[in-house]
Amino acid sequence: MSILPAYIDYYVGAYGKTIRIATESKHWVLLLKENIMKVRDNNIDALDVCKLPNTRHSDAIHELKLTKVSYSPMPCITTNPRNKAYFSWEQDAEEIVTLIGLIDGLLDGDSPGHQYLVYEDDGYIVELSYKEGMSGGRT
Repeated sequence: MSILPAYIDYYVGAYGKTIRIATESKHWVLLLKENIMKVRDNNIDALDVCKLPNTRHSDAIHELKLTKVSYSPMPCITTNPRNKAYFSWEQDAEEIVTLIGLIDGLLDGDSPGHQYLVYEDDGYIVELSYKEGMSGGRT
């Protein structure tokens, strides 16, 4: 089974600082979900979404590392001060369960759509776009 690629981009768009994960592949979305579940279950310490198989990314983002923390930090997305293309994404167990539910919502309908996995006021947005095209949402 071949998995169509995903493309990750970072840009400042109409809604603010946006990390957009775009894919046309149900299999890739399932792979993302499975790996988020591994973080939830403490089977892996962290998940770098940019390093999942069949994942490409723009030069504006080289790492999007999800880790489980014991509390809900604000903001939950931060950048490395020495290299702004490296993003840290921290979520507590309840938020990870919510992430999985949002992904399930995309998979249940198996039709074009997107979910905002993170939407911080005056912070970052993480958008998972499914079957909406691979081009970035830059405005």
